[in-house]
Parts: sequence; structure tokens; C-alpha cells
Amino acid sequence: MQRQEILPTDTPFDIITKMSEGVPGASVLLSDAIKRDIRGWFLVMELDNMNMRGSQIWLAYKDYCGENMELFWDCVKKHDEKMIEAVNIESAKCGQKDKAIQVGGSSHKENLLFSQKEMKELSKMPKIVHPKISKKDILKEL
Repeated sequence: MQRQEILPTDTPFDIITKMSEGVPGASVLLSDAIKRDIRGWFLVMELDNMNMRGSQIWLAYKDYCGENMELFWDCVKKHDEKMIEAVNIESAKCGQKDKAIQVGGSSHKENLLFSQKEMKELSKMPKIVHPKISKKDILKEL
């Protein structure tokens, strides 16, 4: 399925719907960002710029950031390279072909899919979590 482009004529509802790709947790995170203040819209657009949507947003928040919302949004602001790597590894393991990148996701749609070789290599890599997430938090998940 090709990702839907965010258009200048889109309503806030349209943008959240397109960005969340039907993943309820992603909609909640995006809605939370825009409810805080106007800067939340910039964070949502940063996710689009990193080509992160739906399950990728949820993987970044839940797995990489240990459900720490402040840490997640901080990583988004910084275009955190390790978060993107973690999302790509977990996405490949789930069979998702969309590639998260540091910058340019909203304008370089043609090169944003994993090849079969990339998916195979990524799916062999270990899970990555943010260094601020304690081992205790990881063990809780198991």
C-alpha cells in the first residue's frame, strides 16, 4: 500500500488519519502532540519528514522509547538516528517495507522501500532500545 501524501488542503483529522495509517496508538500519540500546542503540528510533520507513520510511530514510542512520551518526542525533534534504526529493524521483522529515514521522507517517496536483501539483513539484527530505558523496563516486557 502506498502512503498517502499530506496535502495543504487536508484537515487536522485527515492528517492524523493519514499519519496513523489505522494504528490506534499512533493516532493517540499524534492527537496528544497537537493538543499540547501549535508546536505539536511541527512534530507530526517531522515524523512525515522521517517517513514514519502508523506502526513505525508506535514501534518508536513503545519499543525504542519504552512508552516514555517525552523521550519519544525528544527523539523525533532530534531525528534520532538510533530510533530510526530501531524502527527499521522492527519494521523489517514484521514484514513492513516502508523505510524510516532521517530527513526527506516527505519529498523522496521513490526510495523509501526496503529491498528484499535489506529486509533479510535487518530482520537478523537485535532489538535496539534507547539508552535511557532501564533494563528493568525491558525485563518487564518479557
